[in-house]
Amino acid sequence: MYLPNRLLIIFISLISFTVSASNEQAPLSVHYDKSNDALSVSATKHSLKLLLTKIAMQSGLEILFDDAAEDLISLSLQTVTLEKAIKNILKGHNVVMHYDNDANQKQFMTSITVLPRDKHDSRHAKRLLSLNSEAYNRSLSQLSQSDLNKIDLAKERWQSRLKNMSPQRRQEIEARVTKRIIADSNRKKKQAEKRAENKKRQERLTANHNRMQEQALQHLSPEQRAEIEQRNIDAHNQIKNQLLIQLDKNSMK
Repeated sequence: MYLPNRLLIIFISLISFTVSASNEQAPLSVHYDKSNDALSVSATKHSLKLLLTKIAMQSGLEILFDDAAEDLISLSLQTVTLEKAIKNILKGHNVVMHYDNDANQKQFMTSITVLPRDKHDSRHAKRLLSLNSEAYNRSLSQLSQSDLNKIDLAKERWQSRLKNMSPQRRQEIEARVTKRIIADSNRKKKQAEKRAENKKRQERLTANHNRMQEQALQHLSPEQRAEIEQRNIDAHNQIKNQLLIQLDKNSMK
């Protein structure tokens, strides 16, 4: 069957678009519910290391990971307990789990080490999240008064990990976090001062411009001033109409 060149190009383009759309990877989705320690995950050929990093960030779970255990993972979990989710995700891997007791003496998972199936040496396993960065980020998550009585298992897990550190290590982390918070506060203060200074400078420039314009207008006749004001109005209306036309074109796309 003969097809004109233009139709053939369109047909091939449509096929290419369909193929590329079907091959497009769905985004990695991780949601942790801190009130019941539940995890929902949707992954399609995503990095195992990236998935575990997101879980660590949200849940407070300490994860040590050997890069030799890296893999592409595809699975879907909906509101599954964190421990059950971890066991599903890490099938085929060697995993060491550490637990602690909460206030009701109920065990909950606080840390895991992930190794390849045939490996038991954990010397090459490294934390997916820096302790100092994690402590800093958690210090920024201030609870409101209404949240104080709510269950936060991620916070409990983090507090348990801190409790099991040596006093020296805790003091070191606290000192670094405090230093970073102070540095952030000073930077924000300088930025605010700079914005205020720029605003005052702009106000002075505008005032000078208006004053010079008023002085120039004083030397003109009433007819000339009226003509200039009308030109300004016409220019403003023209710009406004152009913007409206452009908005209409964008809404039609």
